[in-house]
Amino acid sequence: MPQRRWSRELILERIRELRQQGSDLTPSQVGVEHGALVSAAERYFGNWPAAVQAAGIDYERVRASGRQRRSERIRKWSQARILAEIRRLHQAGEDLSWGVMERKYQPLCAAAVKGCYFGSWSAALAAAGIDYEQVKAEARASRRWKARWRRELCGREAPPPDSAERRRQSPAPTARAGWARELLREQAAEKERGEH
Repeated sequence: MPQRRWSRELILERIRELRQQGSDLTPSQVGVEHGALVSAAERYFGNWPAAVQAAGIDYERVRASGRQRRSERIRKWSQARILAEIRRLHQAGEDLSWGVMERKYQPLCAAAVKGCYFGSWSAALAAAGIDYEQVKAEARASRRWKARWRRELCGREAPPPDSAERRRQSPAPTARAGWARELLREQAAEKERGEH
């Protein structure tokens, strides 16, 4: 798709179109689907609120409606629902470390860390009966495991002498096995490209 040439008039026209469509005009929401528009508005008007104001839209009302929408999304949660979801993910074998959860389950995390619910992710896990220190330790072990396998599979590190026996005795969880298979495919593809 060719890159759009922006002008002040085109930016204002696009903002008005989004308003007519009922779009949330807060910069975080517009930026998700129309990042180029937000960037252009900042370049031409100095910042997003100034561009919205120049389009004849009261930015304070935009901010207020954005706050209300965020508040409604969080109100859909309850302590019981947050705990049930955390327990469900735990049962499913998900990595409950903050970095992974915040990336994959942002609405759950945003609700859990609100002061009206648990105030922090570790407090939410504790309320669900899950030891966060153990979660962090398992996440570290998983990262080390993946790094070691990547080095072994790419031929940069010889496996420890007993590693094959240890793997036979305690096979990797399904998620790890899938991850290792994908690495093997990548390695095979690289070798094939190198031979041709």
